[in-house]
Amino acid sequence: GYGPNVECTTVTNVSSQRLNCLRGFLRHPTVLQYVKDRIPNNPLATLADVHVSLANRSHLRGYIKGFKNKTFPKGTGWEG
Repeated sequence: GYGPNVECTTVTNVSSQRLNCLRGFLRHPTVLQYVKDRIPNNPLATLADVHVSLANRSHLRGYIKGFKNKTFPKGTGWEG
């Protein structure tokens, strides 16, 4: 569930389907639209086509973690 200190890769949504946050991020409509806006001539473009450094999933995890820590310095649990 969505309790305090739940790791992103173990979050379960309302219908109890396990989610992978990075995969969800890569398939999120906002991300897909951003890629489409940046590279309109390639319907199969990915983040790696926007910039090669975005092909490294471990770097993406770091970017996401940094953003979450900056946005939610006390986490997203009861303290945050």
